Amino acid sequence: MKLKELIQCLIKKNELDLKANPNDPYVLLNTGMIIEILGNYDEALTIYNRVVKLDPYSKEAFFRIGLINYKRSSYNIALEHFNKAINIDHNYLDALYYKGLLSVVLDQHLAAIELFDRVISLDPFHKQSWNDKGVALIMLNRPQAALSCFDFILSIDPSDKNALYQKGIALEDMGMEEQAEACFAKANLYPDKIEEGIEEYEDKSLEKIDDVTELEKFLRANPKLKI
Repeated sequence: MKLKELIQCLIKKNELDLKANPNDPYVLLNTGMIIEILGNYDEALTIYNRVVKLDPYSKEAFFRIGLINYKRSSYNIALEHFNKAINIDHNYLDALYYKGLLSVVLDQHLAAIELFDRVISLDPFHKQSWNDKGVALIMLNRPQAALSCFDFILSIDPSDKNALYQKGIALEDMGMEEQAEACFAKANLYPDKIEEGIEEYEDKSLEKIDDVTELEKFLRANPKLKI
C-alpha cells in the first residue's frame, strides 16, 4: 500500500474514533499527528494545545508543539515545550534529541553534546545523535573526537552519506586532505557543492522523517489499528 493510500485509511479510521470519542486526549493526539504529517501545522497546534488542556501530562503533545515550533524557527517556544515534555519524562528520547539539535542551532555545543550523550545512553545505536554529536565536536575544534562518532555510524552503515561527508570535514580540519577527499567521493558530496549537495540530502532526510518515520511511530503506537 502506498504512503498516501495508507494515510487516507488512517484518516478514515481516525474520523470514526474522533466521532465516538471527541474529547479523548489519545484520539485527539492521533488526529493532530495525522494533520501534522499532512503539513497542516496550525491546525495540528490547535489540537495539541487542546490535548494538553485535557491531559497536562501528555509528553507527546508537548513534544509535538515544540517540534512544529522548532521547524518554524520559533526556538524559544520550542525549547519551552521540549522542556515540558522532558520534565514529564526525563528519559523522553525524542525531546532530548531535538533539544540537542536546538542547542546546536543556538551555538550551545557543549550543552548539545550532553543531550546527545543522554540519548545515546538510552539508545546506543541512535545514529542521528552520534552524527550530531560529531558535528558539535567539529564546531568546538575537536575533529579527532568527532571522528570516533562518524566511525561508529559507519561501522553500522558504511554507506551513510552524512557520516561520510562529516568524517571528510573532520579529516580536512586535521589536514588529512587525501583521506578527506576519499570520504567526499564515497558520499558523492563535496564542500564546494554544499548548498546543492547537502541541502538536497537533508531535504530527502527530512521528507523521510516527516512522512515515513512519523507514520511508522503512529502505527507502532496503534497496534490494534487495522488497515
